[in-house]
Amino acid sequence: MSTELDKEFESSDLGIGTLAIHRVGLHSGSVLKVREYLARGIPSVIGYKDTGIQDNLPFIFEVEANETPINISELVSFMEGLQISPLEIRQYAIENLGWEKQINKIIHCLYT
Repeated sequence: MSTELDKEFESSDLGIGTLAIHRVGLHSGSVLKVREYLARGIPSVIGYKDTGIQDNLPFIFEVEANETPINISELVSFMEGLQISPLEIRQYAIENLGWEKQINKIIHCLYT
Protein backbone atom coordinates (compact mmCIF):
# COMPACT_ATOMS: atom_id res chain seq x y z
CA MET A 1 0.00 0.00 0.00
CA SER A 2 1.43 3.34 -1.07
CA THR A 3 1.72 6.20 1.39
CA GLU A 4 0.93 9.82 0.60
CA LEU A 5 4.66 10.56 0.49
CA ASP A 6 5.23 7.73 -1.98
CA LYS A 7 2.48 9.18 -4.18
CA GLU A 8 4.18 12.58 -4.10
CA PHE A 9 7.50 11.06 -5.11
CA GLU A 10 5.86 9.05 -7.89
CA SER A 11 4.32 12.20 -9.37
CA SER A 12 7.55 14.22 -9.15
CA ASP A 13 9.67 15.09 -12.16
CA LEU A 14 12.45 16.91 -10.28
CA GLY A 15 13.81 16.94 -6.75
CA ILE A 16 15.08 20.18 -5.21
CA GLY A 17 18.01 19.54 -2.92
CA THR A 18 19.66 21.97 -0.54
CA LEU A 19 20.20 25.30 -2.25
CA ALA A 20 21.32 27.75 0.42
CA ILE A 21 23.84 25.71 2.40
CA HIS A 22 26.36 28.54 1.96
CA ARG A 23 24.23 30.69 4.28
CA VAL A 24 25.34 28.57 7.22
CA GLY A 25 28.97 28.63 6.13
CA LEU A 26 29.06 25.31 4.30
CA HIS A 27 29.98 24.66 0.68
CA SER A 28 29.88 20.88 0.63
CA GLY A 29 27.83 18.17 2.22
CA SER A 30 26.07 14.86 1.86
CA VAL A 31 22.36 15.63 1.96
CA LEU A 32 19.99 12.75 2.63
CA LYS A 33 17.02 14.10 0.67
CA VAL A 34 18.99 14.10 -2.59
CA ARG A 35 19.85 10.46 -2.00
CA GLU A 36 16.15 9.75 -1.50
CA TYR A 37 15.31 11.48 -4.77
CA LEU A 38 17.96 9.53 -6.66
CA ALA A 39 16.93 6.25 -5.04
CA ARG A 40 13.47 6.90 -6.44
CA GLY A 41 14.86 7.74 -9.88
CA ILE A 42 14.21 11.48 -9.68
CA PRO A 43 16.73 13.91 -11.22
CA SER A 44 17.73 16.65 -8.79
CA VAL A 45 18.96 20.21 -8.33
CA ILE A 46 21.76 20.90 -5.83
CA GLY A 47 23.50 24.09 -4.78
CA TYR A 48 26.61 22.70 -3.11
CA LYS A 49 29.42 20.21 -3.72
CA ASP A 50 28.00 16.84 -2.72
CA THR A 51 30.87 14.81 -1.30
CA GLY A 52 29.23 11.48 -2.10
CA ILE A 53 28.01 12.11 -5.63
CA GLN A 54 30.22 12.19 -8.70
CA ASP A 55 30.66 15.50 -10.53
CA ASN A 56 28.89 16.11 -13.84
CA LEU A 57 26.22 13.45 -13.58
CA PRO A 58 23.61 13.88 -16.32
CA PHE A 59 20.73 13.75 -13.82
CA ILE A 60 22.07 16.38 -11.39
CA PHE A 61 21.54 20.08 -12.14
CA GLU A 62 24.16 21.99 -10.18
CA VAL A 63 23.70 25.66 -9.30
CA GLU A 64 26.19 28.02 -7.70
CA ALA A 65 26.26 28.21 -3.91
CA ASN A 66 25.40 31.90 -3.78
CA GLU A 67 22.45 34.26 -4.04
CA THR A 68 22.27 34.20 -7.84
CA PRO A 69 18.76 33.24 -9.00
CA ILE A 70 18.42 29.88 -10.71
CA ASN A 71 18.27 30.26 -14.47
CA ILE A 72 14.90 28.67 -15.16
CA SER A 73 15.59 28.45 -18.91
CA GLU A 74 18.69 26.38 -18.20
CA LEU A 75 16.73 24.21 -15.79
CA VAL A 76 14.00 23.61 -18.38
CA SER A 77 16.66 22.76 -20.98
CA PHE A 78 18.24 20.35 -18.50
CA MET A 79 14.91 18.60 -17.95
CA GLU A 80 14.09 18.50 -21.66
CA GLY A 81 17.54 17.13 -22.47
CA LEU A 82 17.51 14.28 -19.94
CA GLN A 83 18.30 11.07 -21.73
CA ILE A 84 18.44 8.79 -18.74
CA SER A 85 15.62 6.77 -17.29
CA PRO A 86 14.45 6.77 -13.68
CA LEU A 87 15.62 3.16 -13.47
CA GLU A 88 19.15 4.19 -14.49
CA ILE A 89 19.16 6.96 -11.86
CA ARG A 90 17.95 4.46 -9.27
CA GLN A 91 20.67 2.01 -10.30
CA TYR A 92 23.30 4.71 -9.78
CA ALA A 93 21.92 5.32 -6.29
CA ILE A 94 21.95 1.62 -5.44
CA GLU A 95 25.51 1.17 -6.65
CA ASN A 96 26.98 4.35 -5.18
CA LEU A 97 24.88 5.76 -2.36
CA GLY A 98 23.54 2.80 -0.40
CA TRP A 99 24.49 2.12 3.20
CA GLU A 100 26.72 -0.80 2.27
CA LYS A 101 28.81 1.41 -0.02
CA GLN A 102 29.05 4.13 2.63
CA ILE A 103 30.03 1.73 5.42
CA ASN A 104 32.69 0.22 3.17
CA LYS A 105 34.21 3.70 2.74
CA ILE A 106 34.43 4.06 6.52
CA ILE A 107 35.92 0.58 6.94
CA HIS A 108 38.45 1.32 4.22
CA CYS A 109 39.52 4.53 5.99
CA LEU A 110 39.83 2.76 9.33
CA TYR A 111 41.89 -0.17 8.09
CA THR A 112 44.16 1.31 5.43
